[in-house]
Amino acid sequence: MKKILIILCFCISIVYAQGYQAINWEDLEGKVEAYDDPFEKLSEDQMYNLSVLYEVQQMDASQVDKYLLEDMAEAKQSLEKDKIDVKYYFDQAERIAKKREKESKLTNSTLNNKKVKLSGFSLALGLNEGKIQEFLFVPYIGACIHSPAPPLNQILYVKSLKPVKVDDRFEPLTIKGTLQIKKNKNKLFLTDGEDEVESAYTFLADEIKPYEYE
Repeated sequence: MKKILIILCFCISIVYAQGYQAINWEDLEGKVEAYDDPFEKLSEDQMYNLSVLYEVQQMDASQVDKYLLEDMAEAKQSLEKDKIDVKYYFDQAERIAKKREKESKLTNSTLNNKKVKLSGFSLALGLNEGKIQEFLFVPYIGACIHSPAPPLNQILYVKSLKPVKVDDRFEPLTIKGTLQIKKNKNKLFLTDGEDEVESAYTFLADEIKPYEYE
């Protein structure tokens, strides 16, 4: 009986070692500290009026016409009536933006060098006879092409052992392989030029299949 248990445990350990942990894109995010969001206390109208003031301030003077000036004056008057400190909320917006930018670079250290399985969309860095071997892997179609790009921890640089045939620039795939916390910068060629895309993870693919819907 003891021998049977030992053999059974050994077999289970082998299966576990050879298996791939199924993860989702949220698992790639690092640990984020909770913080107060002062904007939660504002109404939709107050948020809208703040956004009007902020957007107009970011614009070049030549882009601001009389209609925008009227919207700006109306928004300012409404916020003053509600006793909203505009400068305070602008400062808070900048603080939160910096915090979120920092969070976007955080990674999940528990997944480093782990064998995982993840579904998403490939974004070809280049095609060779309709095949890709090194590419970006992102959670949704249009990522990195349309602004803004996903956070760094939501972009993976994939290296495949074998070239993979794709029919579209964004190909839905499920990948099994070894995930590494290793940053990369790659040039992405667009219709109107090129852009440099940074990723927080490197994914060494063992197996690539069409997207597995669960």
